[in-house]
Amino acid sequence: MSSSSLRRRRRAAMRASALGAAAAAVAMPVIAQDAPSADEDVLAEIVVTAQFRKERLQDTPLAITAMTAELLQERSQTSVNEIAANAPSVVLKGQTGAYGPSLAANIRGVGQQTPNPAVEPGVGIYVDDVYYPTIAGSVLDLLDLDRVEVLRGPQGTLAGKNSIGGAIKLYSKRPTGDGSGYVQVTYGSRDRVEARAATDFTIVDDKLFARVAAATKHQDGYVERRDFACDNPGTAVPSFSMGNGCKLGTEGGKQYTGIRTSLRWLANDDVEVNIIGDFTDDNSESGPLTLGYANNANFTLNGVPYDSRFIPQDPYVSYGTYFMGATNVNGDQVPPLVGPDRNTVKGWGLSGQVEWRLAENLMLTSITAWRGMEAHWALDIDVSPFSMGLGTYNLDSRSFTQELRLNGSIGSAIDYTVGAFYLDQDAVNSARANLKFISPTYDLLTDDPIYGSTQGAFLHGVWHVTDKANVTAGVRYTEEEKTYEYNRYDPDGAPSSVVGFLHGQKGDYEGSKVDYRLGVDYHWLPELMTYVNYATGFKGGGVNPSPLFIEQVRGFDPEELVSLEVGLKTQLFDRRLMLNLAVFDMDYKDIQLNLLSCPQFSPPGQLACAMPFNAGNADVRGVELETVLRPTDNLTIDAAWSYLDFEYSYINPLAGGPTRPGGPQIGMRPTYTPTKKGSVGIQYEIQLGSMGTLTPRFDASYTGDMYANAVNTPRTKLDSYTLLNARLTWRSPQNVWEVSAEGTNLDREFYYITRADLSGSGIIWQQPAPARDWGITFRRKF
Repeated sequence: MSSSSLRRRRRAAMRASALGAAAAAVAMPVIAQDAPSADEDVLAEIVVTAQFRKERLQDTPLAITAMTAELLQERSQTSVNEIAANAPSVVLKGQTGAYGPSLAANIRGVGQQTPNPAVEPGVGIYVDDVYYPTIAGSVLDLLDLDRVEVLRGPQGTLAGKNSIGGAIKLYSKRPTGDGSGYVQVTYGSRDRVEARAATDFTIVDDKLFARVAAATKHQDGYVERRDFACDNPGTAVPSFSMGNGCKLGTEGGKQYTGIRTSLRWLANDDVEVNIIGDFTDDNSESGPLTLGYANNANFTLNGVPYDSRFIPQDPYVSYGTYFMGATNVNGDQVPPLVGPDRNTVKGWGLSGQVEWRLAENLMLTSITAWRGMEAHWALDIDVSPFSMGLGTYNLDSRSFTQELRLNGSIGSAIDYTVGAFYLDQDAVNSARANLKFISPTYDLLTDDPIYGSTQGAFLHGVWHVTDKANVTAGVRYTEEEKTYEYNRYDPDGAPSSVVGFLHGQKGDYEGSKVDYRLGVDYHWLPELMTYVNYATGFKGGGVNPSPLFIEQVRGFDPEELVSLEVGLKTQLFDRRLMLNLAVFDMDYKDIQLNLLSCPQFSPPGQLACAMPFNAGNADVRGVELETVLRPTDNLTIDAAWSYLDFEYSYINPLAGGPTRPGGPQIGMRPTYTPTKKGSVGIQYEIQLGSMGTLTPRFDASYTGDMYANAVNTPRTKLDSYTLLNARLTWRSPQNVWEVSAEGTNLDREFYYITRADLSGSGIIWQQPAPARDWGITFRRKF
């Protein structure tokens, strides 16, 4: 039997097994139970709005991980990338290096890590229903939230734009005018000083309320940049020390301030207006970057070759200098270049949401938003005293979005939403790329305007066939266009003498797509619901934003995905046990991968590449399980687990396969796609009588091995890791005062967050995760 036949039989068997397991869950014997009264509902209800209206999480026929603000606090989670630890099939990575201060989001094997606006994210990120159009600057602080919703699987008809893998939605607390608030201060390892506060107050009785929340954080870095010559006396390598010993600085430190102000106006009984403004000033250190491989005999520094001697023995040490020596460009000496050793982001937003009740069963919602962001970062490509390459990057992005929704009902049988969405985005992507490892004269400036727009219309409806059975249907039509202009200059401002063929050129993309969803759910009991969903999603195409040679000026097509999902949602044993199960099978086509080595699109002998390309198709299937158990009033246990099988069914021969052994191959996995992932948490509230309560909590999370590049090699493998965290919280009897001690990565598990393989040029860099951290927090509520 041929290998392809074996693969087909294996896929068919796994598909049948997965769907068979789901069918068995749907058809499981049901034990009749009396519906519990409201006071027996010991598991807190979470209300979500994933289907455009408020619903109980357990009544929503979608795979959703929902987290309240209280749960985030109990887990010591303050940044959006940290929530992935407890969400099945979800990987969120804060990036560094060429990707700067951006978030690589991946759900069910679908995502993107390139921050350039020319490449769309595969997971939509929303704050208060406002879409974030770029992953740069999206490592968001979880400031004063009401809840987080992580929607897994394609949300083409619900979230819409670029939510092919899923969507992450953050919802801030709305003002109520109740005079509540809090002040919180934390001190911890690496001189962590963090403060958070919020206040809620009335401006006009019964009419106008406001809420102001702010956060600031400072923490030293955990990777030390050291001077190679100082650590190795007698070397011919020059010293970069400024007279302060061998230490040049640190990487991975945090320094940011954020503020959000919300106004809520109850104009009358039928109209509510919410206006939200936010501002973030992030002046953190560069992301931690260390050298994992060094071998390029073509480069020497004062006779010293670029080799493994520049790989420190300590994995938390770097010899990077952010310095580039003088460059000879066409006979002219270009002065040395010094890059910033910080990742800076200034972001702001203003949004207005108007809810107007037109009739008893008819609500019009308008969501209008403006967002802006400026980000600056640098990459020391050789992570050493050498001058092989240095890049400095700037991204300036502005966007306007408008969404309209009309929610209504037809009797008690049908609930519907009809709406429209518009996005207008302008960005400028500029950089200084001094890349001697490509060519001795490769030194240029880029200043690339990017324009994009999206228009969409959607319809979503739920037919309540009986009091137990529902049919859900949705459709969305999307049109989008994008223009990318290439501007390339020499350092003196003249059109580039290296890639002048690009200067003034434009690349255009236009496309349209119809997405749809059809689902059926059945409530066997108030505590037991099963559902089946068939849904599609897509991610927009574009033009390669980073061609290094004329051969790499190419466009790429959208990704498309079709998903079949079967789910089970339960609350059993007088609602002391919640158990949710999702089994899915997805057909994933025209997958966009970032090729880092593409000789087929480069001059002979050149491997350097950073090009998005439609590399192939895949079958993706998996199982996800989430559960919360509260056996007693004081004890809570939560757990999540997922298994993901990603298998390429086709590889584009221009990207990889047998004719391109340096590209992706059948049997490989895309970036940040672990096969197994799981977490468990347990907490117990100890009653101390007049002394209040004491609550210990322990969390463990496991992430299986995965790869940082689409081309899976031992050098790009990220080994599996398990993290152990703990928190001990004391609360006063009236829950006014709170003191907590937290520890993360208690057993000092060492692992890498990301890696980048430029081994064709003799370089691999990597981002180590921080070791054990601790903190003590004081919180006062009022």
